[in-house]
Amino acid sequence: MGIYVFAKEWVPSVLYFGAILVLILALTGRVTACLMYLLPLYPLQNVYEKLFVFPLGEKISTLLIVAMLVGWGTSKGGAKEPFFVPSPFNVLLILYMVFTYWSLWMGSQFLGPNVLASIADARLQVSIADTRLQVWKGYILLQVLFFIVVNNVRTKAQIMQILIITCATMVVMDYYNIRQVTEMGSWLSREKFNGTFNLGANEVAAFYVTYTFILLGLWILEPKEIKYRPLFLFLIISNFFLVLFLFSRGAYLAFLIAWCFISINRKPLWIIPVVITLLFWQSILPDEVINRITFSEVEGALDESAAKRLVLWEQSINYFINNPILGIGFNVFQHQGLHYDTHNIYLRTATEQGIIGIFFLEAIFILSFTRGWLLYRHTDDPFFKGLGIGFCTCVLSMMVVNIFGDRWTHIPLNAFFWVFLGMVERGHFLVSSTATTLNPVHSTHL
Repeated sequence: MGIYVFAKEWVPSVLYFGAILVLILALTGRVTACLMYLLPLYPLQNVYEKLFVFPLGEKISTLLIVAMLVGWGTSKGGAKEPFFVPSPFNVLLILYMVFTYWSLWMGSQFLGPNVLASIADARLQVSIADTRLQVWKGYILLQVLFFIVVNNVRTKAQIMQILIITCATMVVMDYYNIRQVTEMGSWLSREKFNGTFNLGANEVAAFYVTYTFILLGLWILEPKEIKYRPLFLFLIISNFFLVLFLFSRGAYLAFLIAWCFISINRKPLWIIPVVITLLFWQSILPDEVINRITFSEVEGALDESAAKRLVLWEQSINYFINNPILGIGFNVFQHQGLHYDTHNIYLRTATEQGIIGIFFLEAIFILSFTRGWLLYRHTDDPFFKGLGIGFCTCVLSMMVVNIFGDRWTHIPLNAFFWVFLGMVERGHFLVSSTATTLNPVHSTHL
């Protein structure tokens, strides 16, 4: 009881003053220290929310990112590296940020003055009072996080430290989430599940199936940096246990595709359990999992979730047909009185950002997968090979789970994606730098 009281009363204060400390460190150029403090707060929203009672507590994430940007700018003054490390994402993401901001303004015009009546000056179309602006800012901060990682995490050791931070975060998440899962009597009671970032079971399952495969990729390649391999494997098994008993059909499909991909490329014999499971799944899988998979109709009618999605998809397609090139505007769909999203990020993007938005989204996914694959194929370093193939499976999982809902714009769910993408890009830079150092004669001909 004493430990619980201490944690409840003192941990928020410690975290708050810790945030002040790392903010100061970031301003002085210690960007990675601030980054490692901030990362766990994204998926551990139940912890982060305890800081809201302090002054500017709700703005800590934004303040820390601003501090890291300032520290990045000031620390680059005497650095040998360019301000922006060369990356094919640099131009793509900057253009995407500009496009989504323009889409935000266009969406205000689509909504019209009636919806914008709560804004002090509707002629501005977008103001600080507009919640859509806040959503856009949160979404863009994810891309900013990528730039911070790739340009400030300079060494392989720092990449490993960030990996350890993400693993430690998952351990804490598992502590909360496994307790909730074991208390569920059946898959029907998963509606009460809220995880550590106050989203539903589908979103939490998407988180685990997406990022655990990165750990699996590293574990398979057996890099010497992965010490305590049994503990690492235990975390992987715990995460996949949660995927199984969170009863998300989208996560099941993502797991199947990602597992087949990593099996074909690294462990061909691992495909055997998949074949056996597919052939005898009704005998192998737990009863509640079988019930969840087969539960799509109730007395001949679609279940409520499936029926709702069909209505949302039909509405979003109608909007897209009427606005195919540019869509109806960023974060507009939820203001049409239907639902927060379309239960499909591709349809939502097509609806709100049109063909241009879909192009950007698919370009990000395809380029992310390509960069992971190239890192896996073009280095002999086991750690970076594992990171590369693991990130490929991460991208595949992310693409699949977003068919069944928005797993792309939620900061707690998607922050790790941009961090790992930044680590992959930094891996490319480190590998190429090492190759140039080992072969200086070749470098003179570049």
